[in-house]
Amino acid sequence: MQLRLANAGDAAAIAAIHAASWRQGQSDILPAELVDAWVGRLPHAWSKSILKPRGTLTVAVTDKGIAGFTSTEFARVWSFFVHPDFWGKGVARTMFEDVAARCGPGLYLHALRDNLRARRFYERCGLRAIAELNDLYFDYVIPSLIYAR
Repeated sequence: MQLRLANAGDAAAIAAIHAASWRQGQSDILPAELVDAWVGRLPHAWSKSILKPRGTLTVAVTDKGIAGFTSTEFARVWSFFVHPDFWGKGVARTMFEDVAARCGPGLYLHALRDNLRARRFYERCGLRAIAELNDLYFDYVIPSLIYAR
């Protein structure tokens, strides 16, 4: 696997990974209409965002194509997604090591409070929950945690 900066040609793959991860990872946590609404906006959002990324947008590339992506700005991790086909295969760990090196000791991110899979992963990577807040997705208030090291 190789990590590289994303380019405009990666927008569709990034949106597809983001959508698949949300459908697989959030469908038991969030209302179906919220997941559908969020996933529906991803192709447009990523096609615009990739042209003017906030910070650094990196993709993880395997021999089967793009497996995941991260978006960081200074110490903040905005996005960290791996396609479900690659869960448990070391892709996320490699991506996290890259993110940790890029973000430094002040690294922090948001995770949905009820996303136990993501929380366990971040905790295995040495992060800990330092605060709870409510994120707003459309009209839904979703309990989230801020993780940091």
